[in-house]
Amino acid sequence: MIAEAFRYPLESEDSIKTLLIGTLLVLGTVLILPLFVLLGYLVRTMQAAAHGKPTPRFTDLNYTDLFRDGLKLAAVLFGYWLGILALLLLTGLTAEISFIGTLFSLITTVTYLSYLYAFPSIIYHYSRNNDIRDAYNLKQILRFTWNRTYLTIFLLLAATLLIFTTLQVALFITLIGIGLIPTLLFYELTVYGRLLGELVG
Repeated sequence: MIAEAFRYPLESEDSIKTLLIGTLLVLGTVLILPLFVLLGYLVRTMQAAAHGKPTPRFTDLNYTDLFRDGLKLAAVLFGYWLGILALLLLTGLTAEISFIGTLFSLITTVTYLSYLYAFPSIIYHYSRNNDIRDAYNLKQILRFTWNRTYLTIFLLLAATLLIFTTLQVALFITLIGIGLIPTLLFYELTVYGRLLGELVG
């Protein structure tokens, strides 16, 4: 499964052109707006992979739609982070009250770890219909995580993150390597989309 995911970005007819455009978008994230386009592309990649289709080509996509979908996904993730930050704030405010402080600290830790584990499920539920409401259906999201397939995909995503992080650190050794990092980051994004697409199965 992971081998197929790593080959996926190169299976499109216009894979080189797609990688080039993706690289430019990664470089453009310093302007913020291209970041939402990339998030939208992640959603489209997951949807394509889920239906057995090759990597989406930018020439076939509407950038306005990509931006809108990416902005909605960013809003979903931001909403979850606001909840976690609120718990952190409450933990800090109650730190001097032994029992309550300990209780909030425990709740915050469990919530954060649950969020990390449910992260792929959150993206999956949003991406099915590009519906923000689905991304906040906590009962459905958490129930979806309790199966072997989800655990396998989660572990593969974690392993993929480790592999790409190691590669990026290694590339920092040379100037040529540093120049390749934006392309590698887009490649990584596409691999994640392929793995997330497996959740449909």
